[in-house]
Amino acid sequence: MTHKIRLLFCVVGLLWVPLACAQTADHFYSTCSHDCADAKYDEAVLACQQAIQLNPHVAKYYTLLGGIYLQQKKDNEATEALQKAINIDPKNIDAYNILGRVYKRQSQYEQAIKILQKALSINPQDAEAYNVLGQVYADQNQYEQAIKTLQKALNIAPQYIEAYLCLGLVYLQQKDYGQATEALQKTISIDPENARGYTPLSYVLLGQVYLEQKDYRQATEALQKAISMHPEIAEAYTVLGTVYENQKQYEQAEEAFQKAISIEHNAEAYNDLGNVYAKQKKYEQAIGAYQDSLRNDPQYLNTYVNLGHVYKNQKQYEQAVKAYQKALSIEPQNSDAQKGLAECKQALEQSPKP
Repeated sequence: MTHKIRLLFCVVGLLWVPLACAQTADHFYSTCSHDCADAKYDEAVLACQQAIQLNPHVAKYYTLLGGIYLQQKKDNEATEALQKAINIDPKNIDAYNILGRVYKRQSQYEQAIKILQKALSINPQDAEAYNVLGQVYADQNQYEQAIKTLQKALNIAPQYIEAYLCLGLVYLQQKDYGQATEALQKTISIDPENARGYTPLSYVLLGQVYLEQKDYRQATEALQKAISMHPEIAEAYTVLGTVYENQKQYEQAEEAFQKAISIEHNAEAYNDLGNVYAKQKKYEQAIGAYQDSLRNDPQYLNTYVNLGHVYKNQKQYEQAVKAYQKALSIEPQNSDAQKGLAECKQALEQSPKP
C-alpha cells in the first residue's frame, strides 16, 4: 500500500521554523521511500527532490535519490546524487555501495572496486559491499576472486539471497553445475514464496543449469515455476524457448521467444527466434527476426553471424559477406564468421562471371 503524506507548511510571520522544515523534509523522504518500494519511481524522485529542496544538507536524501536513479538506469544523475551524499557524509556506506553498482553497470570496474573498497575500509563487515564487489570481479571473468568475495558476504550475512544468486551464476559460468545448483536452491529455500523478489530469477538460472546439462524435463519444470511466480519475466521464456528448440519442438520454441519479445524487445530473443525460423528453412522470417535483433542492438555479434549463415544457405553470397564482415569488425577472431566469409568468397570466385 502506498502511503501519501501531505505537506503542512509551518510559518511564523515570514520565517520558516527550522524544526518544522526538517520534519516536513522527512515526511517527503518517507513518501519517497514508500513510492520507491512500490516502484513508483517518478513520484519517488519528485518527493526526494522536494525533501532536498527543504533541507539540502541531509545525506540520506541524496542516497535514496541516487538509488532511485539507479533503478531508472539514469547513471549520470545517480552518480551526481551519490557524490553529494558522500560529500555531506564521507562515511555513508550505502552511498558508496550504490555508486559501486552504478560504476559496475557502466563497466567502470576500477572505479567500482575503488569505491567499494572504500566502503569496506569504513566497515570491514559490510556484506553488501562484498556482494557488489564479487559481481564486479565476475563481470571481468575473475571467477575465483568473485567466489571468494561473495563467500565473504555470505559469511557475514548467511541469508543474503542476492549473494547466493550471484554465486550460482558464477558457478554456472564456470560450468560447475553441482555448485551452481546448490547455491540457487539455497536462494529458493530461504524465500520459497518470493517475498524478496529473487525467487523467479533463481528458477530461471536453475533452468539454465539444467539446460546446459540437457536435462530438459527439470529445466522446463524450473522455468514454469519462474513463470508461475512472475508471468512477465522475459528471461524465463527465452531460456524455455531454447529448451524447446534443442528438442526440435519448434512451434513451442517460436511461441516462447515471441512471448519473451512481447514482454521486452531485446536483441537476444529476436536472434533466438531467427534461429528457430532458420532451422525450419523459413529464411525470410529468419532474416526479418535478425533485422529486428539488430535494430535493438546494432552491435549484437551472434546475429550478424547467423544472418550470414542464412544468406549463405540461400546462395546470396554478397549479402552473406557483408554480414560476416560486420561480425568480424566486432570480433576479429570469430571462427564461425571467418569460416563463413572464406566459403562465400570462394563461392563468388567460382561463380560464372556475367
